[in-house]
Amino acid sequence: MLTTIVQIFFYCLFIFLSIPVAYFLVMAIAGKLRRSVVLSTHEPVIRIAVLIPAYKEDKVIIETCREICNHNYPADKFSVFVAAHLLNPGTVDELKKLPLHLFHIESEHGSKAVSLQRLLNEIDTNKFDIALILDADNIMQRDALKKINDAFLSGSKAVQLHRVAKNTESNLSYLEGISEEINNNLFRQGPRALHLSASTIGSGMAFPIKKLKEIYNLEGIIFNPACDRIVDFEIMKAGFEIEYLDDVLVWDEKVSSVQVFRKQRTRWIESQLIHISLFFKNAKSIDFTSLNVINKFISNLFPPRVILLGILFLINALAFLPIQGIWSPGRTWWLALFVIYLFALLISVPARFLTMRSLKAVLFLPVAFITMVLAFFKINPGRKEFVHTPKSYNEKPGSL
Repeated sequence: MLTTIVQIFFYCLFIFLSIPVAYFLVMAIAGKLRRSVVLSTHEPVIRIAVLIPAYKEDKVIIETCREICNHNYPADKFSVFVAAHLLNPGTVDELKKLPLHLFHIESEHGSKAVSLQRLLNEIDTNKFDIALILDADNIMQRDALKKINDAFLSGSKAVQLHRVAKNTESNLSYLEGISEEINNNLFRQGPRALHLSASTIGSGMAFPIKKLKEIYNLEGIIFNPACDRIVDFEIMKAGFEIEYLDDVLVWDEKVSSVQVFRKQRTRWIESQLIHISLFFKNAKSIDFTSLNVINKFISNLFPPRVILLGILFLINALAFLPIQGIWSPGRTWWLALFVIYLFALLISVPARFLTMRSLKAVLFLPVAFITMVLAFFKINPGRKEFVHTPKSYNEKPGSL
């Protein structure tokens, strides 16, 4: 009797885990087959407001602002707005020397949503067409604003740029860089290849400014740590497809310490749970016949990729134990599922990462898996404060 129950459990678990593995395989292959978007060249006429929330980001914000203020886009067609949230006086003095608009926020409550809501409500939205959100550490390639201009004039309603790792000095940050690229293929490049909306990341993303202002003035958003997910959800609900510009790079700092990694992943898991709940809370106003809605909903139900990898590895390792008759539908099936998942991840990794350095970083995966498991015990979906992950890497990115 007990053996039968265990068999049924493993059979159901196999079916449950097969769904995300099949999804990732399809998206991985589709993403690798998609070519970068070829945009028609247009005169730079889109007026862009660049929004940068900076909560205690003294180590990185000055370099980021210097880079964006010197961007090669007509100066009369873009403006930079910085939310200086508890920055040091010396940092503020340096920022005042740059051609940007600085807004001070003194409250102790640190929240990306608080900063963005303040900026959007202070800006005269009639003077701009779109808003581009950057993190305080983001550095864009030189023609990024021109590419955004071309995308919107070519019919895009929302745009996500290609975010890549700025720092790869530690095994964890290197692994994070690989993970970011896998996500880019599975959740952005793959869906766009199938004419579905890309997922946003949280920065390097552009939206119609009036729509973004409307979203950031929704009730309760400033106390919600998952504000990026709410933006993604509301853009989906409005029927906007998010374009993914694979050839427009935004360099982003990756975490280098296990402690910060756990805090960040705790926030991400909480955000995913909040994102799922939005579909149920707004069920009456969502078009569940839309493939975009179905795709967004299903993909949010999947466990984090490293958790899925760890579970499949552990099951295959335990299957070699001399325990007979419980590994339904069979050891071969479990091994095949593991191999298929590894294949989907591997083909999503850019060629530049297929090196011995990457192999060394991959050996850090068990630590990442354990840290993710521990992060589950720290989650609080009802959390009202933003879990801040500080940035400190201030070197200019090199070319890929």
